[in-house]
Amino acid sequence: MTMEKSRNPVMIRKRVVKKVVDGEKVTLVAKRFRVSRKFVYKWLKRYRENPYGEWWKERSRRPKNIQKKVTEEVRARIIELRKEYGLNVMKIEQWFRRKGLKISHTTIWKVLEQEGEKSWRKKNKKVKARKRFERKKPNELCVTDRHQRTDVVRRTAARRTASLSTDYNR
Repeated sequence: MTMEKSRNPVMIRKRVVKKVVDGEKVTLVAKRFRVSRKFVYKWLKRYRENPYGEWWKERSRRPKNIQKKVTEEVRARIIELRKEYGLNVMKIEQWFRRKGLKISHTTIWKVLEQEGEKSWRKKNKKVKARKRFERKKPNELCVTDRHQRTDVVRRTAARRTASLSTDYNR
């Protein structure tokens, strides 16, 4: 069994399908061309659907239709709920869920943004800087942390560690 060297995707597809159609086993062909059996079955299926067409070309992965477009009625209701009742995005989403219509808050937000509604998000308040407790001179305040770690080495010796840090270093 020789391994095929070509890495041109179109050529691999054509040759893989030809080998399987000629009677070779899918597993052996997949090993020879260093592809998965799933790959072989996928292109074999496309060949069988349309053997005289351009079955070896990639197909678009784009969805054929977008099902969740917002209707003008729903759009008007979102704007009304915002302007008349002052509901925020999450409340509008809950309102629609109670009515049996599932619309995500992101969709509602996009509708409001398209209509020029301003954000109701609170702006971040300035956080006061934390007061640092620094000393005028180094080593004026010394903090000692003692950690005791015991490692059993050959069941007889134990090792202890201690660390010393100063406020100046922190």
